[in-house]
Amino acid sequence: MSFQFIAIAVWGFSDKFIISSHSNTAVKKYILDYLFDKYDINGKVEVIFTPEIEISNIENYYLLGAYSKDNPDRWKQCVEEGKWYNGFALAGEDTLKDKVNEIPVGANVAIKSTYTKGRVNPAMMIKAIGVVTKNYEDGTQLDVDWDADFTPFEIVRNDVGGYRSTLHEVNNQEHIDLIWNLEGTESELTTVDEPEVQKFGNLFPSSFKAIQAQEEKPNVTSPFIDSICILGSSGKGKSYTTELILDSIPNLEYEFIIPSASTTNLLAQFSPGSERGGYVTSRLGKLIMKAHNNPTKNYVAVFDECHKAIVIEMINDELLQCISTKRNKGRRFISLEEEIADLYKGLSDFRGNLLIPDNFGFVFLSSKPDVIISNADFFNRVNIYVMVKRTEKENIKSSYNFNEDGKIELNTEYFKYFTDSEAEQIKREFDDAKNKL
Repeated sequence: MSFQFIAIAVWGFSDKFIISSHSNTAVKKYILDYLFDKYDINGKVEVIFTPEIEISNIENYYLLGAYSKDNPDRWKQCVEEGKWYNGFALAGEDTLKDKVNEIPVGANVAIKSTYTKGRVNPAMMIKAIGVVTKNYEDGTQLDVDWDADFTPFEIVRNDVGGYRSTLHEVNNQEHIDLIWNLEGTESELTTVDEPEVQKFGNLFPSSFKAIQAQEEKPNVTSPFIDSICILGSSGKGKSYTTELILDSIPNLEYEFIIPSASTTNLLAQFSPGSERGGYVTSRLGKLIMKAHNNPTKNYVAVFDECHKAIVIEMINDELLQCISTKRNKGRRFISLEEEIADLYKGLSDFRGNLLIPDNFGFVFLSSKPDVIISNADFFNRVNIYVMVKRTEKENIKSSYNFNEDGKIELNTEYFKYFTDSEAEQIKREFDDAKNKL
């Protein structure tokens, strides 16, 4: 396993420091804050060079998406205008503004899109590359000198599927070489010998004597961010097939949520001995917070037999706004009373509601298509599939694929997909499958 030194202070004088950094922003900020505090240098750092470590030509690399709510792919506009836009900020959101403001002038940037080729092969299209010439520091736009002679190209590799988010700082040297075509050249800060690190380690607390790290895992977006509902007759294998599918997807954790007759709230449980007004976090709530605290992994809640009256009623009351991006301009949120909201501290606030993390999704299972169809609010938000053929463990990966947005699609050999306008066809297909399975 290879490691890369991502940040190290080399030497210290009264008001001069050598800092070599090929690091993420958080580590650089930690080091500089430490120096400012310890040596009272008032935020002024002079970079000087020594024979021990050459620090010239330090470069930053960022992958950028070109998505916005009103234009899913505005990369051509960016190239034509010599700009890059934070689509979230254009829509009036604060998402990514701080990270955009951290991109330095001179940074190498590339516009990308990620998707899946075939059934399971992660792929990334590099559409444009350029260099940042101005950061407006408003979190919204950059001026970029785009390479006019660049030809877009595709990378198909298992380790590029994680770059789904709109903005990524890239520290993996192999990926830098692939994307910016630097093969054959060497970064001047690729490796640092261990003795040199120990020699100058006394500038830092013990945890920074030798700062080594692997590339940080990127945040992920759930393939179930738009919930699916699988319809199939009782005893025909819906739950078994769902488990096989979820077990076959790497970096994913799931739980079956089965409310009991005494359940009155999906997001909190009443406990007389608790400190928060009698409420504690439910199993579903714990899974949501687990997703919030670990954004590099996918989490899925599975509701079996979701047509039961008590279950569908609670879903409508508590989860309707968070099971799909089809409403509320793509935002997924929950609305909670104050004593319950305290259980979910840390979730992002949106106009008094709490946003569900993007790495969390839902799967609903039902054997009662009439109940699902008649529940219009729920029916219009989820993607409906009727299970028409059994599948076994050895061929489970042929039963689904991922579209270019990374969302799951179930294969028509085993499942039939229906839109919310095809209610009668759903009933007919369900009855036909019931007799065949």
